Amino acid sequence: MKIWQRVKLGAIPFVVAAILLFLAYQLLGFVLRWGLHLTGNDLLDATVNIAIVFAVTYCFGYLFEFQSFQEFTKRHFPRIPLLGPMLLILILPRKLELVEIRTVPGLQDGDGSWEYALVTRDPWEEDGIKWYRAHTLGLTGRLFVRISEGNVRPTNRPDRDVWMTVFSMGLL
Repeated sequence: MKIWQRVKLGAIPFVVAAILLFLAYQLLGFVLRWGLHLTGNDLLDATVNIAIVFAVTYCFGYLFEFQSFQEFTKRHFPRIPLLGPMLLILILPRKLELVEIRTVPGLQDGDGSWEYALVTRDPWEEDGIKWYRAHTLGLTGRLFVRISEGNVRPTNRPDRDVWMTVFSMGLL
């Protein structure tokens, strides 16, 4: 093997190892600045802090599996600004559906501007109106926390065709 080929062959593992060492060094520095200092040994303190973070995230994940906690979250967390909608949309297990939503109303029912969006399949009902949470697809994707049932319609096309349209137009 020539010298340049060996250098190229060894460069990729070296870069990967250097990035991992840099991340470990930064994590150790973060733990030493902001973490708990239980033993006085820096390396042992970092290991204990990382173990605590993993244990806490595992416990929260386990807690979100319970239906009673999900119902509690659905009842009480929407009142918290920013955190509530993020928890309801991102963390709780929900199924999403590809639909079109009306973003600009028109004079008649079918008129207006319709955009492709993802909505949650489990709407909630208030005052006899079904409400959805939706996020439009595209470069200017917007999050709608409340979309009424009249502003949501199925795509009338297979999902694959819709996704191909979105990707081919460069909207996503």
